[in-house]
Amino acid sequence: MNLKVCGVRTMTMAQACQDLSVPYVGFNFVESSKRYINPVQAQKLSHAYTGRKVGVFQNAPLETILETAQLVDLDIIQLHGEEDLKYIEDLKTALLEVKPLGVWKAFGIDENFKTNEMQLLCKNCDLFLLDGKNAGSGTQIVNKQLLADAILETQNLGLPYALAGGINPDSASLLLPEFHTAALFDTASGVETNDEFDRNQLERLLKALEDV
Repeated sequence: MNLKVCGVRTMTMAQACQDLSVPYVGFNFVESSKRYINPVQAQKLSHAYTGRKVGVFQNAPLETILETAQLVDLDIIQLHGEEDLKYIEDLKTALLEVKPLGVWKAFGIDENFKTNEMQLLCKNCDLFLLDGKNAGSGTQIVNKQLLADAILETQNLGLPYALAGGINPDSASLLLPEFHTAALFDTASGVETNDEFDRNQLERLLKALEDV
């Protein structure tokens, strides 16, 4: 199973992801997040990592995304807000003039989730990320039926999906058999101890994903 470590914000963390061959890292450019990193610092860290770099944005101006994507040499844009069809279409058009990047759209799987939004956005997205109600909290998606519906809809639309929420070294071996169709698992708190990066947790998580 592929892994994305989100919330990379120190050179130690970036270097660990490089050393351990983590396929994807995420830089969080949402200023309200406790894992926020400014683009200039992210640019420095990006030089230490040769895998796929994902930039996380939330309702950001298109100009901000384009400037950051160039500065940090991003490969993928992950949208975590209320970005609608026109926004994503405009983003895809603008990216063509800069650099062809993938676009991932995150969905919070809670009582407000509706699969028809996936149907509207699928043609302009490369992957749907399925997360809990409070992204980055480290808690799993509570409503398993809604999650199953979201996975089925994503598959019917011909898109891959990523699973986030509560993925850590202890839960990974339990989640992987159930969600083996996922393109990747996405974690932030799962490689932290007391809100700080813990390399041992990352090593344990990678081993758990390999052993199943």
